[in-house]
Amino acid sequence: MGIGIIDNICKNDKADKIALIGFMGSGKSTLGALLAKRLNFNLVDTDARIVTSAKQSISEIFKIHGEAYFRTLESNCLHEQKRIKKIVLACGGGLPCNPQNRELLKLCFLVVWINAPFDVCCKRILRLGVNDTSRPLAMLDNVEIFEKLYNERSKIYQEIANYTINISNQETPCAVAGEILNVLHPYISDIPK
Repeated sequence: MGIGIIDNICKNDKADKIALIGFMGSGKSTLGALLAKRLNFNLVDTDARIVTSAKQSISEIFKIHGEAYFRTLESNCLHEQKRIKKIVLACGGGLPCNPQNRELLKLCFLVVWINAPFDVCCKRILRLGVNDTSRPLAMLDNVEIFEKLYNERSKIYQEIANYTINISNQETPCAVAGEILNVLHPYISDIPK
């Protein structure tokens, strides 16, 4: 499964703020819910939070206001969470692309990169259907552009991750969450067994 590297985390500090990053379709929302439940932490899914507060789908926000406006909402959502304790933050795939967001993630969160292969992400997105309004950048009709976006973002994710979990389509979400919990165990004193 995954090879983990934790750096810049002091063992004496509790990792009470966990951010999951990764490409769309990597499983951040699913894993975030599992981790939050097991840790008894709050889950904040940035995309879901934005949709709820804006009362529009992400595709509608992109169409009506543009991507830059959506990215501002994303940054605002991240800033709102920086002081919250006991939180699992499932970040939208583009959130770490903003340099200020990267710095805030590195400063305030234990960052876990859910590194799913490109083909796995594509299969998961296709399973949701082409009418999925939560992923306006899912250009499955132009796989080359979509794969370029995947490769560009992967470099950013790698740069800020404290821990990387490499997954395939074979692991169950519970198994992946279990691996993440095993890695977090030394940093979070009260992980339930």
